[in-house]
Amino acid sequence: MSLIEVGAADLDSVVAEHPLLIVDFWASWCQPCLRFRPIFESVAQDCPDVSFATFQVDADQANQDYFAELELPGVPALLLFKQGRWVELVVGGLAPAALRQLVQALIDQPDPVETAPSPAVSA
Repeated sequence: MSLIEVGAADLDSVVAEHPLLIVDFWASWCQPCLRFRPIFESVAQDCPDVSFATFQVDADQANQDYFAELELPGVPALLLFKQGRWVELVVGGLAPAALRQLVQALIDQPDPVETAPSPAVSA
């Protein structure tokens, strides 16, 4: 599966459209992000049941503002969504095996309970 490129304008709709989604927040100046990108792409190709997206924090001011509103601690950062709900945050690049384990854990995780509050993706 190819990577979905998202930004501030369309992240919410992409989250709503994909039952299992992992979003990689990255920046062009971030060396760990650049080292992690090929790993993320490779695992995305191997895992057709999960959608993978990238959000370039420094692409424009809207993306920078959106990232700041999420109050994520840094990049690279992975946000995992299941059935439209934010279920996990992982900060830092991962080895291929660790990312595959994270993907499997997302697949195996029970669906979020409808009555449970969900952190807002958009601010």
